[in-house]
Amino acid sequence: MCLFFMKKQCLLPLSNGGTTVVDSQFFDYLSQWKWYRSLHSIRRTIKRNGRLVLLHREILHCPKGLVIDHVDGDITNNISSNLRICTQQNNATNSKLYNTNKSGYRGVSFNGNNHKSKPWLATICKNYKKRYIGSFKTPEEASVAYKQYSDRYFGEFART
Repeated sequence: MCLFFMKKQCLLPLSNGGTTVVDSQFFDYLSQWKWYRSLHSIRRTIKRNGRLVLLHREILHCPKGLVIDHVDGDITNNISSNLRICTQQNNATNSKLYNTNKSGYRGVSFNGNNHKSKPWLATICKNYKKRYIGSFKTPEEASVAYKQYSDRYFGEFART
């Protein structure tokens, strides 16, 4: 039974508590299995051919070698408009800030050793290469510079 979340979306219950939002057109198909939330995804309790089945991959029928990106970063939001097929690198550029981030901004770090007048560094990583953007007086200035590079390098996958 679909518990309507909005007109075209349903709440799919998870076996370890909570729910995930899916398009109503997929609800009956997905309801034939039990799903649970792990740390990074929604998974099926029964494996297919010995392999884990991820809910978002089941919805978009994602081909091997590619991954699914949740546009808003919320793994419980599995409506098709929030999912997109992409490369692992695209998915990484749209990831959330690490909890070890001290500046509060993506691509911005403090370098108090040699840069007393401009202690905030902006860097960006593309194709596994770290690129120096510049040194700035405030983390906000460094973040603006990072955002400009991020939009140019990563396009729709840029998250700042």
